[in-house]
Amino acid sequence: CATHASSPAAADPSAGWNDYLTGDSTIRWERMSVAGHATGGTQALFIAQRYAVWRATTYASYGDAIPNSPTVASWVTAPFATPTTRLYGLISTFDEIVSPSLALSIWTSMGMGAGLIDVDITRLPFGATQRFISAALPRNSATSTNANHNVIAVDRNTPRTFQTTPTFADVWRAISFPP
Repeated sequence: CATHASSPAAADPSAGWNDYLTGDSTIRWERMSVAGHATGGTQALFIAQRYAVWRATTYASYGDAIPNSPTVASWVTAPFATPTTRLYGLISTFDEIVSPSLALSIWTSMGMGAGLIDVDITRLPFGATQRFISAALPRNSATSTNANHNVIAVDRNTPRTFQTTPTFADVWRAISFPP
């Protein structure tokens, strides 16, 4: 019979959980980086609004939209617990689900800054910009629905350099997990 530990720290004390938990289970939000694609991006922003996280990144998302409307839910533009200088976003120019122009407008209203980096022509370092866009075409677009929506985060659709490294690897690291 396996023993069930009451917390990650108790289950694996050598894993460094004390860096991310106070005691056995209270999350140290200020040390968390949250990121997500589409609905996951909405969830990352939702967490960042309620807790002061180290960084929040949204991929192909801008928060909750009002159905069939260019309006977002009121929580999206309400004050964030996380400083807005720690919010980042990446979207495809050709996204079929999330309007890039609406995303950029909403990101601005959230306080995500006004600069925009085209990751297809700009390399590291990106500077202080928090908003990123790409016109890269997806791999496997014929076998995938919403391929342009998924191009920036879904392995099946993300283009590769030399058929191995995801084109967005540097961007992902820079905006979600910088040193």
